[in-house]
Amino acid sequence: MKRINIIIYAWLLFFTSACNFNAATKKLQKSAAGFEYEIIKSDSNINLKFGDVVKLHLTQYADDSLMNTTYTSLPEYIKIDSATINKFDYTAILPLLHINDSAVCYFSTTQIIKNAANDKEIPEFLKTTKQIKVCIKVLKSYQNDSIASKEYFGDKAVYMSALQKKDSVNLVQANLQFDSLINKETGPVTKLLSGIYVKVIKTGTGNRGVSGDSISILYKSYLPDGNLVEASNAQNPLVLKKSGEYAIKGFYEATANLTKGSMAKLFIPAMAAYGKSGYGRKVPPFSNLIIEVEIL
Repeated sequence: MKRINIIIYAWLLFFTSACNFNAATKKLQKSAAGFEYEIIKSDSNINLKFGDVVKLHLTQYADDSLMNTTYTSLPEYIKIDSATINKFDYTAILPLLHINDSAVCYFSTTQIIKNAANDKEIPEFLKTTKQIKVCIKVLKSYQNDSIASKEYFGDKAVYMSALQKKDSVNLVQANLQFDSLINKETGPVTKLLSGIYVKVIKTGTGNRGVSGDSISILYKSYLPDGNLVEASNAQNPLVLKKSGEYAIKGFYEATANLTKGSMAKLFIPAMAAYGKSGYGRKVPPFSNLIIEVEIL
């Protein structure tokens, strides 16, 4: 699995550097809609044409920041016809390409914003970005839709299988890390049905919350490496009103039996936290969490 990741990363470095190199030495052409592009020709003489389904890789940048790439997921399959060709995006130049050609398209965000129907269609990041760059690598084309569809689902099956294997490895690693966290902890800890462990630091003197009560909580959540994920404060505590309002479902079970004034340390395994999706940039997929809480 590490080897696969290294190969993918190497591909990304190669493609990124190639894209940047071409941007620095480009001989640009201008499309009918006004965006600039460069075509990097291959030795192929097989051109793309209307009616073809084209298989390609896309890598998109906001200025020099990578937005997304299909090199780490599934290639795009696009049918070249009047329904998919848009003169304002990269599809406009597909009929100009051959198999194995590459291309780089440069879109001014000023022009993108100008063409937007209203402000609601404009993502916030565009307002601070000067240019969107789209790098294209043509892989194959198909004259027959059914053949293209068959290959797409074949690619998807392979990708999903690899993803499941990767998820399994990541989950095993997360579980091993969690077991290590618990084994290193001194003092009594209580395991709950969800797999969460609770270590009471201070026992409160108030009553336990009952069904329907709201509970105000001060908390700090950390990754196992000590990086702070988020925290509440006295002016803005976390208020749990009913099950389902907070993303970490096990949080309810972990705080249900803590009385007012209690302080505790919660050890939350990855799948009882944010699971394989993670939480934005703060919490990577399959992350265990440690949460310090105080019941107000």
